[in-house]
Order: sequence, then C-alpha cells, then structure tokens
Amino acid sequence: MKCTIRSLTGHSGVVYDVDWSPNGGEVVSGGEDGLRVWDSTTGTGRLVNSTLTSAVAYNPTGTQLAVGGVIIDSANLAITIIDSPPVVLPTGTPTPTLP
Repeated sequence: MKCTIRSLTGHSGVVYDVDWSPNGGEVVSGGEDGLRVWDSTTGTGRLVNSTLTSAVAYNPTGTQLAVGGVIIDSANLAITIIDSPPVVLPTGTPTPTLP
C-alpha cells in the first residue's frame, strides 16, 4: 500500500528532478520555474533561483549542489556547482542567485 507522507508544493510548472540531501533533512527540486530547497520534515520550501533547472544533485557531504540545465544566456546551458542553500534564510539576508 502506498502512503503519501508529505507533498511539497510550490513549483508553478513541471518538476524535472529531485534529490535528498545526504542527511535526509532537505530535498532540492529543479523545474521549469527554477530551483527550490525544502525542509523534508516540515515541507517548508523556498525558491533559490527562478531559472529553468533540469537536474539537481547533492555532493556526498551535502555541502554543494550540482545544478544542470540552468540557462546562462539564450544559447548556452551549463552545469553549475553552488553551495547548498539553506531552507530558511536569516532575517534580512538577500536571496542568493546562481552565478
């Protein structure tokens, strides 16, 4: 029997890829509307970047993400390595963007 434990809602388009952090505390998802990071216990999530993201993967320690399919300009797609973003930013912290 299948049982839904939690639904993570917030993407406004197709979700292409999802990955669990190595510690199981976070989930990252990439889709038409960008990259999101989620708290796997509470379901709290936030948009990290609003650029098309087709693939995401944590490194083995969970400190970085490989993000694929990010449109850098109209002609190029790239794989970008970023520090793992926190689910909740400290008050007053600007939202980071991909390079």
